[in-house]
Amino acid sequence: MRPELRRPLIVVAAALFVFFTWLGKPYLWDEDEPKNAECAREMLEADNWVVPQFNYQLRTDKPILLYWLMLSSYKTFGVNEFAARFWSAALAVGTCWLTYGIARKLYGSSVGLWAGLALAGSLMFAVSGRAATPDSTLIFCTTLAMFAFVRFGGTTQTTLSRGGYVALYGAAALAVLAKGPVGIVLPGGVWGLFLLCRRQQQSHDNSTTQTNDATPARWRRVLNAIFATLAPRRLLEVTWSLRPLTALAVLTIVALPWYVLVGYRTDGAWLAGFLGKHNVARFTGAMEGHSGPIFYYVIAVLVGFFPWSCFLGPAIYRLVRRLSTNEVSAGEDALSMRASDTFVACWAGLYLGFFSLARTKLPSYVLPCYPALAIITAVYVDEAVRRLAAVPKFWYRAGLASPLIVGVLLGVGLPIAAYFAMPGFEWLGVVGIPLIVGGLAIVAAEHRGRTTYVPALFAVTALAFTTVTVAGVASRLSQSATSPQLVAAAHAERGPDARLIGFRHFEPTLAFYARSEVPLVHSAESLRAALAANPQACIVTRDEYWNELAAALGTEPEVLLRQRRFLRRNGEIIIALPTSTATAERIVERTQR
Repeated sequence: MRPELRRPLIVVAAALFVFFTWLGKPYLWDEDEPKNAECAREMLEADNWVVPQFNYQLRTDKPILLYWLMLSSYKTFGVNEFAARFWSAALAVGTCWLTYGIARKLYGSSVGLWAGLALAGSLMFAVSGRAATPDSTLIFCTTLAMFAFVRFGGTTQTTLSRGGYVALYGAAALAVLAKGPVGIVLPGGVWGLFLLCRRQQQSHDNSTTQTNDATPARWRRVLNAIFATLAPRRLLEVTWSLRPLTALAVLTIVALPWYVLVGYRTDGAWLAGFLGKHNVARFTGAMEGHSGPIFYYVIAVLVGFFPWSCFLGPAIYRLVRRLSTNEVSAGEDALSMRASDTFVACWAGLYLGFFSLARTKLPSYVLPCYPALAIITAVYVDEAVRRLAAVPKFWYRAGLASPLIVGVLLGVGLPIAAYFAMPGFEWLGVVGIPLIVGGLAIVAAEHRGRTTYVPALFAVTALAFTTVTVAGVASRLSQSATSPQLVAAAHAERGPDARLIGFRHFEPTLAFYARSEVPLVHSAESLRAALAANPQACIVTRDEYWNELAAALGTEPEVLLRQRRFLRRNGEIIIALPTSTATAERIVERTQR
């Protein structure tokens, strides 16, 4: 089979393995997964395809595209964990394939292979691809827009064809339906920044043909380049070259109708909550305690892009060196290589820079630039495969040795940490096994001089580690989740239509697994009102509120089940009946520790 056919098949096969292995086995994880999954379930129940709601209240956190996808999978597979995550996994596979296609177009099919494998085997991207959240949908739409830009000549021509602009803005419009304005603002910023940098590079290349004895200092040249790049006239030229009227027309056709309709159906409440709170407020202020220093995303990428982040530092160094010195390999088209380097640098740099300035920070915010990081890393790995002498040997070998080192640290450190912080979870050290085994194989191959096999061994190690972590370990951890067990106890006692009431305690997973509204009450009066509406309801609370619950009811409740709080060392969640009329022999009390 020709490499051009074999390589994308390898990427897709690896991605399918990572994202679909035991996809439906873990319970949903609080907070976002059950909110999204339950929102789609309630929309399905009401045959509502417009207004998102969670726990039968308006939900303004995310736009509609993820819910539409979940509705389709619920109709196909039923309401369950696999269906809730299906489209995230399928679109993650598609993103790996698109990353291969972008890298192939920019650098060649061998770089595309490494880029697709690096993306599939990166830890945080694998988490997003197996989660019932809009991140995977946004990443796919954004990457599709970047693919359209590259496919229709955005990196090699001054303008695209009309069909090219429609394709890339169509993908961006879907991203707007997936996550909001960032779906068009940030990709558009990448394209605009790239075109600005390319024009500045061309101006610089033309100016260097004329000698000048009074060459300005390096820092002054940098400042002059920045000011020239951001000159108002050039900004206007680049903005107009991106066909903003075409973008507006496509957005109006694809995304705007739903935004108008949901605003109309909710009297503007959804728009105010989403655009005001979940966009402007998240950028200008730290929400829900999600803040961090300016270098937050350096650490987030080192962890989230692991194991391939072991090569990211020297890969970025090589990228900067090529851009600053016009260094290219023999026989390569210098202009094309430089344009490709500039594009992926703008892609990764703009996302990391933009979200570093935002006050609210989460590791998932920069996931749309992970394909660019994968391509940057793939160029470095491919260069090491073809011309090992061209890359710094120390950093390359340090990257190869990193899985073994990290594997030993995880294999030893996690059981020790779990012994003190989470007794019973010492088995978490198994996540280090794939890294140790793969790391030893890499060291052995390097020692025997089989250097051509080493990157492939690294890729297999990364895929094995990521799959064991996000599929195997996650599945085992989720079996300690409290909500499914509490709901099962309520159904066993009151039947499948049992209702729950949360007394000063609520978890989003309760609503999903109960398949009904779970009111949250904080006082005796509101508890009595909720029980008056549902006399046969079960009450969910925490042990710290048990005495308050008994006082509110005027009697000791009948305990159905106690569950240790998930991944917490202390504290229990209790589900109980509101009355205690049964004899002591009929009281069901099971403790699961």
